[in-house]
Amino acid sequence: MNTLSNINKKLKVVVPKHWSNDKKGKFWEKIIAPLFIELRCEPISNIEFEGMQTDIYVKDLLTGKTGLVECKFHEKHISPDIIHQLMGQADDEGVEYAYLISTSELTPKAKAVMERQEKKTKNQRYNLLFWGPDTLADLFIKLQNIPLPDFTKLNIDTKKIKQLTLLLTQAEDFWWIADEMGQDGDINRAIIFSIRNQNLSINEWKEYFYQHSLYWSSLDIAVVNDGENIFQNNAPLENIDITISEINEADSFDDYHRPCRPEDFFGMNNTQDKFWDFVKKVRDNKTKLRILCFSGKTGIGKSSLVIKLASDCLDTPEYQNSFYIYHVDVTSVDPAQSTLFIPSIITKALQTAIDNKFIEIQNHKISTNLEPQFFATESIRLIFDHLKKNNKILILFFDQFEEIIMKENLSPLFDIFKRLVYEVDSLKENIVLGFSWRNDLYIPMDDPRYYSWQELEKISKKIEFDDFSNQDALKLLDRFSEYLKQNGKDLDQKIKNWLYENCQNLPWLLKKLCSDIYNQNIDQRQISSGNKNLINKFDIKKIFDADIQRYVNNNPEYYNCLEFIAKQSIQSTVSKSEVCDKFNPDVINRLVKAKLIIETGKNYKIYWDIFREFIIDGTLPKITITYRFRTRISTLFNVFRLIQPTTTIVELIEKTKNVELTVINAIQDLQNFFQVEKDIESNKIIAPENLVPLQDYELAEYLADQIEDHIIIREIYETLLPDQYIWDDEFKDLVRKRYGILKPKTAKDYSSKMLSWFCFTGLLEIRQTRLIARPIRARDGQQKGKLAECEFDKPKIHKSYITPGQTSFLD
Repeated sequence: MNTLSNINKKLKVVVPKHWSNDKKGKFWEKIIAPLFIELRCEPISNIEFEGMQTDIYVKDLLTGKTGLVECKFHEKHISPDIIHQLMGQADDEGVEYAYLISTSELTPKAKAVMERQEKKTKNQRYNLLFWGPDTLADLFIKLQNIPLPDFTKLNIDTKKIKQLTLLLTQAEDFWWIADEMGQDGDINRAIIFSIRNQNLSINEWKEYFYQHSLYWSSLDIAVVNDGENIFQNNAPLENIDITISEINEADSFDDYHRPCRPEDFFGMNNTQDKFWDFVKKVRDNKTKLRILCFSGKTGIGKSSLVIKLASDCLDTPEYQNSFYIYHVDVTSVDPAQSTLFIPSIITKALQTAIDNKFIEIQNHKISTNLEPQFFATESIRLIFDHLKKNNKILILFFDQFEEIIMKENLSPLFDIFKRLVYEVDSLKENIVLGFSWRNDLYIPMDDPRYYSWQELEKISKKIEFDDFSNQDALKLLDRFSEYLKQNGKDLDQKIKNWLYENCQNLPWLLKKLCSDIYNQNIDQRQISSGNKNLINKFDIKKIFDADIQRYVNNNPEYYNCLEFIAKQSIQSTVSKSEVCDKFNPDVINRLVKAKLIIETGKNYKIYWDIFREFIIDGTLPKITITYRFRTRISTLFNVFRLIQPTTTIVELIEKTKNVELTVINAIQDLQNFFQVEKDIESNKIIAPENLVPLQDYELAEYLADQIEDHIIIREIYETLLPDQYIWDDEFKDLVRKRYGILKPKTAKDYSSKMLSWFCFTGLLEIRQTRLIARPIRARDGQQKGKLAECEFDKPKIHKSYITPGQTSFLD
């Protein structure tokens, strides 16, 4: 029978988060000292507090024995080091008693230390005593005559009371809070009892719980004032709705607004191998780590990869009996329910694994603690035993975790996550926590979360994402071609080549353009004609503007709604109710139907971080150019300067004395970077009027704007500082590796052409014929705008020209 005498009771002390350690120490002194007075002890020296650590020397008035008291006022569990430190102090001071008083529990290892010391008490000069939350609750009840709550008048079944918490506030008031279980066995109501005739409303309690990040904020609340009246809010007791959303995947190949389906996922083979290698080591007990971190730039496919891995767990014979992934989109969290978010996820994940037969325990009901230690229940202990016995690993994956790191209104939840990570790390059970976030966000160094996350990364396995390779792009384009055929359409080879040229390292852009082609939002005739330039950041603006224009219909209210959600989501989650209060339902529904805004739980968000940042301030993503120039820059200008309004390809061949293929290649380069067009019917080549009059240096500056994000330039700039250089052979090797070129002659040809462009634009410069340098000043290389000096030919120099200590690029 569950009576008040055998219900677990514990003390919970709550003070403002902004209090300094010194202020917390003085408050704790004021609370603890009277307990020893009641026990007929008195301080025999000044009470000194250093932060949250307290040394109090007391003397028993009856026996004359002295004691050393060390207080710990924090949420982190007590480690063995603290006990050993206290024992050393007790030895040094020669006391008969050593008290450790803490607002938190002991870690399992610390408990073992205490148990060993209790057995040695007879041989020790002093007694070692621990007063934790349970003992402190009993002491306050006894020494300060705090009555237990009276359930008899309220018709409440004490069998449903899981725990009694004696709450001590900063005002030094005591309250009882009873955790009541519903029919499903989960805690769904907090019953609050006044002890000294204080009166607070339910709303005041809700605000207090939320302000201090206490799990009761998400429960139904009943307040009992003066032992008679009960005031209860209107929420049904058994229907507390904690929103948890899994990652929402696309419903078709052409749905680029959401993470792609597993069958449409390509690439990141090395990343996947690292993931499976890690979880296998956890299964085989070959690693102590239990925390896994995925990080990568936005749009690379982090969410899609998590979905793919979860699918492989279910469908791949090698994995399906060993690994299970339950993934969560953390953008769905409701800040008002954030204190129950993690225990709800743990319960849901374990119960889902049972329902899907990964954990084969029949009729097993999961129960978790509502605050750390989350996993310290008998029902979860049974789960852990089952996983270990059957060599199975359960993986909880939290996607888009940057939301928790960056949003101010979720900072309490970040603290709870931090405690969850340390708990899982200390347990070393067959459970892994996975986190996925974008790594291009900035956290100020003075933000406490910066240091917290740096510390957490020390106990985690961090896996960086692979680049999206050329082969990955080709596989995705083959899948697109297959998808088109399934829907009665074909992919023109010219369009396929154009997509490959533009997007081979940008999966987000490739998926977007494939979708626009499928849905006929891009004029395929313009691409097929060969007049479409390479995609650059200015083209991305046109694409985003077209998306907005397509769905807002020149109605400012649509854009206002998009802008509101985008701007609000920077600092906080955006609830559906908040949006519905400001905008017409028809506006919201249209944007949802267009998938420009996405529903996640009870929240709305812009479908894409890239798109959100464009809406807020026009920020455009960097587009890495992978284009291979067809001609040398001198050949290109020779053709460009000969173009007249009536010039044809045949005439250009005659005038330049070049073979036909060379002229055709030059025209293709001109189309991509100089807006030159080709009239298919007349075969005339047309140069833009605004570029024709420009001098070479002006054209060099114009061209530098377009190719400064070329992949070769990026890789060199990431390695070299200004005024550092590499050898020509190293440059050739870089080109060869980046483009998968096997033949040395072909590599030499392409590297020579590329170098002529980079030197003409001032992005690189040639020194002493075979040295290739990053200019001292950006875009100001020696050969900028000088066509005659931008050829890279044969004379060789001795390597003794290298400055001593100069590191080669490949090294």
